[in-house]
Amino acid sequence: MMNATRRLCTFGALFLSLLASSAAASAQGVVAPSPFSVFLSHFDLGVSGSGVFTGTTSGLNYLQQQTQLTPSNTFGALIELRYIASPKVGIVYNYTYARYVDNFNITNTGSSPKNATSSILGVQSRVNEYSLGYVGSLPNYFDLHPFVSVGGGVLAYRPTPGGGQGVEGESRGLAYAALGVEYHVNEHFGLRVQYRQTFFGASDFNENYLANGARTYTAEPSFGFYLRP
Repeated sequence: MMNATRRLCTFGALFLSLLASSAAASAQGVVAPSPFSVFLSHFDLGVSGSGVFTGTTSGLNYLQQQTQLTPSNTFGALIELRYIASPKVGIVYNYTYARYVDNFNITNTGSSPKNATSSILGVQSRVNEYSLGYVGSLPNYFDLHPFVSVGGGVLAYRPTPGGGQGVEGESRGLAYAALGVEYHVNEHFGLRVQYRQTFFGASDFNENYLANGARTYTAEPSFGFYLRP
């Protein structure tokens, strides 16, 4: 995860330097852009803060115990790299970062309600999304530019050393959908608001007694900005 973060930071620094070079060239009155500049003009880099709200799931584990999973709510980050191939359609790479606790409530009902027992286990993890998708533009509304995005990828859980309870990391396949709107401040900078949802299997950290077999979703309202060369 640290290597991926370093690569993203390096790319971001390179992207910003290219943006500065493009702006300097424009200031000098360069009329005919180079093929490389034209290629770069199809990209934008978005950075947003996101709420992370994951649904509660419940089901039976392999011991037929009722297993409820309630992830804590938190705040995370969303980084998007887009390539807009045409005015209407493009592709996007998404990276997200969040840190939260998966709270497992395991209930053994016994032979009667009075014999019921329960135990709670909280697993703290760093959670990253790595996904690819399509992004499409919708008709503009005054100065607002709506868009939709759909795609899929992987959700990676990495339990923290202090709160991970000694369980191992895991990955989950996911699908996502997003609806948002942009406001172009100028040709190189704009604001972006969107609502994303990801869909995936409930985490169990490869432990049979934590697996409830359910599917869940995470709601991610996001607000941030984007840069364009």
